[in-house]
Amino acid sequence: MIHGPSTNVDVGPDARELRWLVPAVLVLATLAAAAPLAVYTVSLAVFGLPHVLAELGWVRHRFTGRFAPAALGVIGGALLGVVAGRVGRNLDLGTAAGWTPIELGLVVVLTLAGVGARTRVPARVGLTAGLVGAAIGTGLVLSPRTTILLLAMLHNWTPVGLLAEGLEGAARRRVLVVCAVVFGVVPMLLTSGLPAQALAGVGVYAPDLGPLTTGGLAKQYGAYLPAAWQDASWAPHLFAALAYAQCMHYVAVLGVLPRLAMEQGAPPAYGAPRWALAAAGVVCAGLVGHFLHDFGEARAWYGVAAAVHGWLEYPVLVAAVGGREKMQGPHTEAQSHREEGSIERGR
Repeated sequence: MIHGPSTNVDVGPDARELRWLVPAVLVLATLAAAAPLAVYTVSLAVFGLPHVLAELGWVRHRFTGRFAPAALGVIGGALLGVVAGRVGRNLDLGTAAGWTPIELGLVVVLTLAGVGARTRVPARVGLTAGLVGAAIGTGLVLSPRTTILLLAMLHNWTPVGLLAEGLEGAARRRVLVVCAVVFGVVPMLLTSGLPAQALAGVGVYAPDLGPLTTGGLAKQYGAYLPAAWQDASWAPHLFAALAYAQCMHYVAVLGVLPRLAMEQGAPPAYGAPRWALAAAGVVCAGLVGHFLHDFGEARAWYGVAAAVHGWLEYPVLVAAVGGREKMQGPHTEAQSHREEGSIERGR
């Protein structure tokens, strides 16, 4: 059963429900400052694919019925193109330099498809799609590699947008204040290098420590940092901030959004059947094993799924700018009547 977005402005975590974030932030920030390579690699291997699947469940929960069929066709076609390119690259059918501009072009298409979530497109939706699409298109022309890395960095902050869309009123304001600290203040502090210096002073700074076969920290810079940044003195600190943000992205998607969805009426695990959950568990465990055997190859194949959910965020977040209007069709119209009837009976 598909559950539509809640209209209850009071639905959402309160201060008491968010208290668990305090130790989580402190622990993850300290670990990221002390051992950024270990935090990046282990969190990616263990939580990467589960968070992809969970975020797709959230998108299904919040955005079912909000895109016109034509827009869905464009989005599906563009994502298939992304998958084909990633798989082709992994099979040595072309190079990253050749596929990256094509992929960015598809991201522009996906961004513009976000306007297809409305029967009438408000100016702010069209403006958002146009500006974001133009920015990505400019980056595609100037430096595709740098652009795709910058987008990879920004991806760690997308839960802020998903939470803002999924909440209203006082609940939204509370959560955005928390996000300002978790996704703003803490990463800036880590980027400054002060936590790393403090930890080095007491002998617990090990930037190249990692349990997987990845080489030193500098060999993983390419996951986030453009080549021009990798020799800077602040590069390890920025990478630590991004490793921390990656972890908090996982915390939000795996720990916060599912609980919020259930408060809004969705079943546990977004209603996925047990066989699907079991299959997902087997695949995720197999991928962890692959990461242990060959981190680079496993990350490349994980990147196929990661690209799908990452680029899907562009039309979704563009649509979110316009609010919660659903496309009207036989199913959504009938569902709206049922919801209205339930509200009337509850009065």
